[in-house]
Amino acid sequence: LDEYGAARRVSLASPLHLTLNSSVQYIDLPAGDVISVQPPEPFGPDVALASLGAKASASSSTRWNPAANAIDGDDGAANVGDLAGSPAWGSAYGDADPELTVTFAHAERIDRVLLATSSVGSTMPGIRSWLVEVREASGPWRVVASHSNLFYDRAALSKFPPVSTTAIRIKVERVHF
Repeated sequence: LDEYGAARRVSLASPLHLTLNSSVQYIDLPAGDVISVQPPEPFGPDVALASLGAKASASSSTRWNPAANAIDGDDGAANVGDLAGSPAWGSAYGDADPELTVTFAHAERIDRVLLATSSVGSTMPGIRSWLVEVREASGPWRVVASHSNLFYDRAALSKFPPVSTTAIRIKVERVHF
């Protein structure tokens, strides 16, 4: 069933591939049947963690939400009632061009960045549009991905061709309130 109640019957006699996204989907199985969900692709380790030597800095932050919160490995920011209680980075009020930079302990080969934020269903502002930039050794920053108009979803995966980089930067272009 979808979020509007439209039903679709399928046979599970052979593997069924469903695309899971932000749309509500209900699956009704007969008693005793089993379902398994597999990731669509494998992910390597999170190389942007403080525990691995990464350092975070930002254009600004609130006193409750320093840049280091973005790389502390705590993924419990979902369903938090206010920014001060959230274990996430938060730019200071009035920062018109928020940026978060993560510098690795050594060059890392990456091909994606997952950005999680508050969705439109939250009482907190959330990031809506951003650029992902990388910096090689001592070179200039360059844009490798962008995302526009994240509205309903809480997270988005930005993929790009693999690059060896010493730092990544998220440049926030738009937020929603």
